[in-house]
Amino acid sequence: MLVRFYHGFATGIFVPVATAAISERFPKERGKYISLFSSITLVGRFFAPITGGLLLFITNYYFHGVYIVCGLLGIVALIMAIVIYKFQSKTANKIEKGSEREEQKIHLFKGLKELIKNKDIMLTSLVQASQYFAYGIVEAYIVLYAQALKFQAWIIGLIPSTLIFTMIIFKPIMGTLSDKIGRRIVISVGLLIGGISLLFLPFFANIVSFISVTCGFGLGMSMVISSTAAHVSDLSKEDEYGAAIGILSTIMDIGQTIGPIISGYILVIFSHGGVFLMTGIVLIATGALFSLFNLRPQLKENK
Repeated sequence: MLVRFYHGFATGIFVPVATAAISERFPKERGKYISLFSSITLVGRFFAPITGGLLLFITNYYFHGVYIVCGLLGIVALIMAIVIYKFQSKTANKIEKGSEREEQKIHLFKGLKELIKNKDIMLTSLVQASQYFAYGIVEAYIVLYAQALKFQAWIIGLIPSTLIFTMIIFKPIMGTLSDKIGRRIVISVGLLIGGISLLFLPFFANIVSFISVTCGFGLGMSMVISSTAAHVSDLSKEDEYGAAIGILSTIMDIGQTIGPIISGYILVIFSHGGVFLMTGIVLIATGALFSLFNLRPQLKENK
């Protein structure tokens, strides 16, 4: 548990900071490049279980060896980060004085309070939490549901791989689309597509429906998470990008954590079908709330 906490703490530092750095560098195309960054991380996530399984097979299930390889890859990433940081430090030519750092600390806490009071940012964070609430459930239960329906093992392995592959392909496309037509419409439509896809799953329990639902949910999720971080950056000041995306990520993690826990109780009462129906309703309700909240300013202007 301590190792997992340490690893999660590291991820909690890296992802918001990296996303904020991308937002600062590409202000007009942040949706495109944040999504591209996210898709590349999914490529690593896609190959990680395959690589781990191959290593276990080669080493006759020597688990320690798998984690040694993980550690070495982490060191390689650290070296690359140091090289990039040193290169940027040479080109930046910025010197921070002690008094400036104190001012930055004061501004940081003030900025956090302002961000938490920002209804648009908090609503977008709620959207992100709902999407990862659904993702946590789908990731945990769609394989169990397929096993309960007695699908063959190779088909069961194909389902989560299809989800990740769909997200890798569509996230940069949807991020670019959000740059052109706006974040709100892409987020709203994505929640609707993801929710409707899950509503159909309990009624069509065959491999075609499973793959179709997986692709539909992956498309919807790609639309949502390709736009939320960029939308939060749009709503923030330039020096608050990191804090805003950090808040988004924290609330997102809460959603992803409680998803499988709550769905466990639903599973006991209503079986797998009830779990996916509940998840679909949550996504559609969140989409409706997000759309209505963003329509209010337009309705006031029309009046």
